Amino acid sequence: MLRHLVARHGALTRTPLSRPPVRHFYGPVQQALETKLHESLAPLHLEVKNESHGAIENESHFHVLVVAEEFEGMKMVAQHRRVNSVLTEGGAELPFHSLRITSKTPTQWEGSQTAPAAPSCKGGDGIMGKDGKMQRTSSR
Repeated sequence: MLRHLVARHGALTRTPLSRPPVRHFYGPVQQALETKLHESLAPLHLEVKNESHGAIENESHFHVLVVAEEFEGMKMVAQHRRVNSVLTEGGAELPFHSLRITSKTPTQWEGSQTAPAAPSCKGGDGIMGKDGKMQRTSSR
């Protein structure tokens, strides 16, 4: 990384140059996820993060962190099924490659406002085909 010299208290020190800002992409798939979840779950807190590690515009990997009162008394599997049913509208397939869900009740959220780190993806990025279905770009 390039460095430059800075004068501090009469002495020269080396400091790293700042990196260029991270490029953010807010695409139609992310927007649709947020809209569906807001309308169906009325979450107290919602984060939808595009975790696509290829071209971010592919919108192939997402993490949803959702805190909703309706999750009270539900097991985690039931919470995740509820999120999946909202996003698939009762269908069987998501319109992208990977969905990571962190669901919490308001009480759990008050105790810890964190989400587990994402695991490494072993399947590659998908690219949306002309037919609207995800095309795999690497084989397993």
